Amino acid sequence: MRMGRQAVAILALAALVGCAGGGATNPNGSGCNGIVTVALPAPPAMVSPAPGATGLPSSVTIEVSYEPPSGTLRAVANGTGATIDGSAFTAAPATTPPTSAVVSTLSALAPHTAYTVYVDAVYPPAQPCFQGERAGPTTFDLGAISTQ
Repeated sequence: MRMGRQAVAILALAALVGCAGGGATNPNGSGCNGIVTVALPAPPAMVSPAPGATGLPSSVTIEVSYEPPSGTLRAVANGTGATIDGSAFTAAPATTPPTSAVVSTLSALAPHTAYTVYVDAVYPPAQPCFQGERAGPTTFDLGAISTQ
């Protein structure tokens, strides 16, 4: 998860540049020299199976390109709203690009059912002086899959 360490280093540098010294005061009362715009990391994306995959078994491992701050995978059955929670994220095999991929398994999927797959992420609270960052609970729609 090399990109995560780089993002932390960039944020730390931005904090030193953007919030050092007295400067203007933001609504939270802390001193800032101005607002620092932060580049957002790419949202998670389903790598395998491909979004729209059909004919999947009742248990499937979903590979996601994602550097989670924390989060979970879930699938919601279209039509019924039944939710299947995925297992905890673990690192994908090292030979699988991208290297920031993680995997989670969805078990007990109903046969002949279409599901929408989501990542529910939890990012740290918003920081004063930083604009454009993700903060708090965020849900990402990864696409649809269906079982055989």
